[in-house]
Amino acid sequence: DDLLASGGRLLVGIDEVERLKGLPLKLIAFEQLLCSASKDGSAASLGATLVQVGVKARNFTPAVQADYETVVSEISEVVLRINNRWPGAVIYMELPTITLAQRLQLWRRAYAAVFTSVREGLNTYPLEAVFARRNVEPGVVVLSEFASCSRVLNGAIRVNPWHTLELAEALGRCLTMSEAERDARRQRDMEFVINNTASAWAERFVLDLQAVAEEKPRDAQ
Repeated sequence: DDLLASGGRLLVGIDEVERLKGLPLKLIAFEQLLCSASKDGSAASLGATLVQVGVKARNFTPAVQADYETVVSEISEVVLRINNRWPGAVIYMELPTITLAQRLQLWRRAYAAVFTSVREGLNTYPLEAVFARRNVEPGVVVLSEFASCSRVLNGAIRVNPWHTLELAEALGRCLTMSEAERDARRQRDMEFVINNTASAWAERFVLDLQAVAEEKPRDAQ
C-alpha cells in the first residue's frame, strides 16, 4: 500500500516454487527491463516494483527437494543482484501456502500480473487476476504462451518466457500502455471469466457425456 500511495506500480507474480513455473526467467527479464531503462535514463521513471510470491508446490515431496533448493538458489541470486543495483526493485517472499482471499488482495493491487511458466496443467491464477480488477483501474496480464490459460485469455500479452528480450519488452509495454487499451483487454478477458463458471463447465461436461452415450447405440448398429 505504501508503494501504491507513492505512485509506484506493482508487477505481481504468485507461483509455486518449482522448475516449470519459470521464476528465474521472470526475474531475469525484469532485470533486463531495468538495464534497458537505465541506459536511456528512464529507470527511475519506470516506478515499477516486482512483487513475487513463491509458494511451496502442492505435490512437494522429499524426492524433489534437491530441485526445489536449486530453484530457490537461482531465485535468490537474481533477486540479490537486482536489489544490489536497484534497491527495492524486487520484493520476494516465500509462503507455505496462500489463500484465495490473500491472492485476490495482491491481484487487485497489481498493475500487471505476470505468469512465465514453461509448462503447466490447469492454473486458474490468471483468471483470478482478471476478475480481481474488474471494478478498479484496469490492469494487464502477461502470460506465457505455454500456460494453460493462454488459449482463452485473448486480452493477455502472450510471451515466450525463454525469450528474455521479448518478455522484458512485454513488461515495459505494460507500464506504458494506455488506459483505454488496458480496459479493452480486460473486457475481452472478463467476458470469458464471467461466462465460464464452474457450473457452466459442469453443464457442458454433462451434455458432452450425454452426447457420447447417444452415439454409442448408433455406432453399434
